[in-house]
Amino acid sequence: MIYEDLIFFWLAFLLVELAPSLDLGLDVWSLVLLFLFKEVLFFLVLTSFKKALPLNSRLPRRVHFLIFLMIFSFFTADLSIFGVKSLFEDRYFGLIPPLLLFFHYYLPARILLYNLNLKYLRLFFALLSPLLLLYLLEETADYLSFDYPLRTGSFILLILVVAPALMVKVLPVYELSSPYLRNLIENFTRALKIKFRNILVLKPIGPRLYTAGVLGFFPPFRYLFFSEPLLKVLDEDEVLGVIAHEVAHLRNHHGLWLFLLLFSFTLYLLNLLFLFLLPFALMFEDVDAFSEFFETNKEILEIILSFYLMIFAFFFFRYIFAYFLRSLEREADMFACYYLGSEVPLVKALYKVGEATGQLFEKSWHHYGLYERISFLRKMFSQEGLSKEFFVKKKRRIRWLILFWLLLNLFLGLIFQYLGAPFFERLLKFFLN
Repeated sequence: MIYEDLIFFWLAFLLVELAPSLDLGLDVWSLVLLFLFKEVLFFLVLTSFKKALPLNSRLPRRVHFLIFLMIFSFFTADLSIFGVKSLFEDRYFGLIPPLLLFFHYYLPARILLYNLNLKYLRLFFALLSPLLLLYLLEETADYLSFDYPLRTGSFILLILVVAPALMVKVLPVYELSSPYLRNLIENFTRALKIKFRNILVLKPIGPRLYTAGVLGFFPPFRYLFFSEPLLKVLDEDEVLGVIAHEVAHLRNHHGLWLFLLLFSFTLYLLNLLFLFLLPFALMFEDVDAFSEFFETNKEILEIILSFYLMIFAFFFFRYIFAYFLRSLEREADMFACYYLGSEVPLVKALYKVGEATGQLFEKSWHHYGLYERISFLRKMFSQEGLSKEFFVKKKRRIRWLILFWLLLNLFLGLIFQYLGAPFFERLLKFFLN
């Protein structure tokens, strides 16, 4: 759920950037009445689904899709038809009001339809806080005309250092109080040469939120956390299985590889934009001829471009990024079992989580389903003669695939620049302005 929420946030951010401003020719009072009707309709639909949903049952996948399609449709209308984008786009910190408007749809839907409590707000905004902090730093620096080489890079490094401590202040967590369990975890992580500043417990948030994770890249600012329901259902060896999985993420630098994949998203979108502009570069001899055509067909071209980029942005997160997420998750499962010398502790932990949440046989687009992970580990460890070289070979394959994806996007970008640099640059500036 958290992965889906963060991806939807990215898509909402892109929508703010890409949505065209449309003029339907309506007067102010008509727009106000239409806006209020849309608000009432949204909350009527939510409450209707809430009443129709049996207690503690899971929202059907088709209904889930329709709800979030409605959210993004209404949010697009706010940006394009009701003028929210044009009202704030040229102002400093102008991204905040549109995103708050998005959250006023998104969070009620999550809380009402998924039986989440208000602690979920704290969890969600804690996870968003590094991105929001980077945005605020960039906007403040622009406002103060404060610039220097590698400014954004230095801001990112600062956030990687300080954000975990800030997130812990926002999250609904408390320190692990059991001396025995704390000592067991510390001895185990020390043996694997991994240090944490503290071990935290996440308060109950929702009926299916059985999770564990790590906050922070650097040991003095790194925290290990478990959700309270997870600790209640796991035995000692199963807790160590979960910790081994999280340690595997750290020791194999999965955070860095995922950061590079997210960085590639910018190159990916830029390449898609060049592909969109390519037919125009072939059709028109100069930018002036294109500008005349663009002014005549401005609204339809902006709409087509917005849909084009949003569809491929969704494709990136749902399929490309998700593939690498699943691969790294499987890698963490394998190395966790390698550290433990057996697949049994992690398999037992996954099975208990599946039973407790009712999600044992459900598919997962970002982690593989729990039963899929269990079956894979059992099958793999039923083989004889598994050595460290076997795990390293699996690890190299995914690294080469990530590097191939990064180099492919970089290569395509250079090709586009080389083939049509002067025309493309002017066309791109015209389109973006």
